[in-house]
Parts: sequence; structure tokens; C-alpha cells
Amino acid sequence: MSNTDTSNVNHCKGCAVLLTDENWGWQIFVDECNRCDKRLPLDDELLEIASVANKLFSGLETVEALRHDKATLHVRLQELKRPIEDGGDPRLAHIWSTLWDALDGDVERDETWGLFINAIAGDVPDYRTKTYSGTITLTFYFSDIEVSGDVDKYEIESAILEEIRGDLQYGYEDECEVDYEEE
Repeated sequence: MSNTDTSNVNHCKGCAVLLTDENWGWQIFVDECNRCDKRLPLDDELLEIASVANKLFSGLETVEALRHDKATLHVRLQELKRPIEDGGDPRLAHIWSTLWDALDGDVERDETWGLFINAIAGDVPDYRTKTYSGTITLTFYFSDIEVSGDVDKYEIESAILEEIRGDLQYGYEDECEVDYEEE
């Protein structure tokens, strides 16, 4: 057989080494060498562990810093293991928003959410209401206002407001403009 003809030669599918009798190549149904056959399959979890190990061994961190990181991680894990006793627990925030989104299109969405709020202890977020911040500008037009006394140029606005303050009531404005943004 020539070097270019490899039709009868099997190679390992994991590392492409030539399969021989010494590395299990004598078995026809085997397509991996004995080294690759014993390896763990590469999945996302194994690759993540390898990535973390590479960072630890290639970094210039001191042993004290690694001990501190380990202690911090231990405290964080204990916090996560703490039982959830309150509907307002921040670990549930994603679940609440996903559940609210799942009820989208339901005619009785608000009533169903009210049942959750009443049945679960704690501060379940009330997605039925939205919070807004902004400015309401009421415009009142006036004319022929007489201001008594000699008023300085900078005090004229205050003097006019004092003169007509009782007439400035919501509902009697000439124009109303609302600027808001959703939080």
C-alpha cells in the first residue's frame, strides 16, 4: 500500500493517531484509541472547569487571595442555600417576572396576580401597577393683574403669584401638559 492510499487504515476519531494492535486498533468496531476511549466526553461543564483551572494556574494570584476568594464563595453558597421564606426574596425576582410574562394575553391576568399577592407571604412584586416619574405643567393665563406697591424687577413673579394664588386650582387651568418616563 502506498503512502497516499489510506483506505484500509483506521485512525482514532479523537486524536487521529493510527489505530494499531497496541492501542486497540485490532478491534474492527473500535474507532478510538485506548487513550481517547478513557477520556471524559467534552461537554460544557467540563470545559468550564478546565477554563477555571487554567485561570487559576496561569494567574499571578497569591495563596492568600485564593483563600479569600474561597471564603467569599463559601459565604455566598451558604446564602444561596438559605431557604426561601418570603415572596420578596431577590432570588425569586426572575421567576416572578417570567410568571407575569407567561400570563400575558390572559383576560384575568390582574385577578390571577392578585391571588398570588394575597396567598404568598412577603413582598411579591405587583406588576399590575407601573411607576412613572415626570412633570405636570399647568398653564394659567392671566391679564390685568394689579400689584400693589413698588415691586423690584426680581420680585414681580412672587407678587403676581401672591395676587392670584387662590385662583390657581387644578381643574381650572387653561392648558395641561404631562411629560413622563416609565421606571
